[in-house]
Amino acid sequence: MVIEHVHPEGEPTPTLQDLYERKEGLVEVVDWATPKGKPTHPSKFRLTEKGQAELGRIMRANAAASLARGTEKEEGVERVRRAAENAEGGGGNGRKSAWTPA
Repeated sequence: MVIEHVHPEGEPTPTLQDLYERKEGLVEVVDWATPKGKPTHPSKFRLTEKGQAELGRIMRANAAASLARGTEKEEGVERVRRAAENAEGGGGNGRKSAWTPA
């Protein structure tokens, strides 16, 4: 699963799982999950310097294209709007524990 860029000409941003599956040394597995009755699979990753450089390249290219089109503000707003919709549809705020007021 890649994170789609707001503009259709943008390069999708790969997840750590995507980068791991490329087998190019972009991420390292730091933990493995073993669900009952299922094969072991990587569950936690660490981004390597090479992976950081690749993600940086993608983000810089997408940002440069947005600047060239003159749509950086609109695309930024759209990205935040999509993230908010995903958070609302995902059933929570992304935290593992319930929020309590201080």
